[in-house]
Amino acid sequence: MHAPLRTLPPVTTASSRLDGLPPPPASISAVQLITAEDVPVRLIAIKAVKVMLGFSDATIHAMVAAGKLPAPIKFGVSRRAAARWIEQEIVEFVAAKAAERGQPRAA
Repeated sequence: MHAPLRTLPPVTTASSRLDGLPPPPASISAVQLITAEDVPVRLIAIKAVKVMLGFSDATIHAMVAAGKLPAPIKFGVSRRAAARWIEQEIVEFVAAKAAERGQPRAA
């Protein structure tokens, strides 16, 4: 005989990544609480972009220069300044490419 499933306690701001927000109403479960608007922007390095896309550094930079891939955010003005991409923009780029798969190409 199986033990009954446990229910999780409500999420509180002290134990969540949503610090600074008011505590959720007791009627909202942890699954309902987190939405896309609540998730902070994540910045990722080119190493993560390479893993997500399977492209080399040179290909990624060429795609950015051609306007085919979102540009990174630069933290500084020098050529060697840190650059990070917004993860959601890369995810949306991949989703758009996936959506194009079944559509005929323009002549």
